[in-house]
Amino acid sequence: MSHRDYSGLFVAEGTSDLPLADIVQSIFLDHGFSVYLSRPDFSMLPKVAKDVGSRIRAGSELVGEQVDVVVVHRDADNAGPQLGGPR
Repeated sequence: MSHRDYSGLFVAEGTSDLPLADIVQSIFLDHGFSVYLSRPDFSMLPKVAKDVGSRIRAGSELVGEQVDVVVVHRDADNAGPQLGGPR
């Protein structure tokens, strides 16, 4: 069986969430997949909106190549009681 390393993009709300990428990589490895998750520095680009689509597009631009997997971490700290609705 051949071994393949996978590339990925970790998109989080802020820099304090970036250590979670290491945990996600470990979970992949525990399941037999070697995945390296890039953690883009959005400050290298002009203003990047906080919505998931904008973050994925900007992260892909910063990585500069197509990735095999995208992992998105979102908190519910700004969400109301109705599944992400306003408070």
